[in-house]
Order: sequence, then C-alpha cells, then structure tokens
Amino acid sequence: DGNPDGGVDDDADDASRFPGSRHRRAAARETSALCYMSRGAANPSRGFVNEAAVRAFVEARAADAGCARGRVLDFTGPPFLGDFVAQATAVASCSVLFGPHGAGLTHLVWLHDKAALLEVYGQGMRPFYFENLASLAGVSYAGLRVAEVHAEDHVASNKRRPGTSYYRLDDFDNLTATLRPLCRAATARGSADGPRTAMPR
Repeated sequence: DGNPDGGVDDDADDASRFPGSRHRRAAARETSALCYMSRGAANPSRGFVNEAAVRAFVEARAADAGCARGRVLDFTGPPFLGDFVAQATAVASCSVLFGPHGAGLTHLVWLHDKAALLEVYGQGMRPFYFENLASLAGVSYAGLRVAEVHAEDHVASNKRRPGTSYYRLDDFDNLTATLRPLCRAATARGSADGPRTAMPR
C-alpha cells in the first residue's frame, strides 16, 4: 500500500501486521473471550496465592460468566515472553480482560473499544491508574476488592519476597456475578459494531 505522495503508508503497514494499531480485525471478536492476565506461575507480588484455582475457573467457567471461552494469558514465559506482537494480538482477541493490579494490565490498550477490564486489588487499595487508562482507551472498567495475604503468612513464603502482599480470590460465585454483565455487554456491543477504527496514541 502507498500514500498519495507515492511513499509507504506506515499506518496501513502497521494495520496489516499489528492488531493493536489503528485498525482492528473483526475476526478478533468473532468469539467472545474471557481472558485472565496472570502475573505468572511464580506468583510474584500481588499475584494470587491460589493461582491454579483462578486459572481453572477461567478455563472451566467462562460460559457461566457469559463469555464463550476462557483463556489464560501468561506473558512471563513462552510463547509470549519477548514477543510484543503476540502479546498484543492475544489481548486484542479478548472481550473481557481481568487480573490483579499490576503493570500487565497496561495491555488493556490493545482491547477493542467495546471490551471491558476487571481489575482485582487488595483491601487497602483504591487504584485509579487503570480505570483512567481504560477511560482514555474507550474500554469499560470495573474493580473487585479481595483479601490480601502477606508473604510471611503464606505456606510458601520462602519463595516470596518478604513484606509483599498477595491476593486470595476464593469467592468464584461473586467473581462470576461481577464478570457476567461485562461479558454480556462486551459481546453485545462487539457483535453490533465493526472493528475499531482508531486507537489512542
């Protein structure tokens, strides 16, 4: 593709190879997906101490929350580690993205503008960073406060950094109820519109 001046249209090139740039592919939303943005199996600060249970919930109960399928996104290892395009492509396919408070949620900028973010955070927090970023990106936002577990109280604290906190997400019925309107709204809005045409820069 070229521009009127006969040069290369950089935006057109980006659009063909990078789903998070100016244009989105409708195929990214053909099937509604609930995606869990994990902080890694190693469970770093603010990860879930019951990580395996959260992953199992996503893979087995996405339909209960109103999404057709569930997917765990762990960018701390293969096939995503170091592959930014693969990371953006994966997030662009999500109808609802959820995960614990942390830098990984910045990937919300690759969501289509009919999607939603659910941020999970601890009892002593009321973060606003990702709520503001979601607003700028045209993405719906919801927050869910859960219990905190300190490293020294955890059975595997020898593998954790002292003085840091982790989250425990036990009430999966409440999580389902919180996710359901987000999944339904994102799916309904996504099927009614075409791919996103602009992206905050």
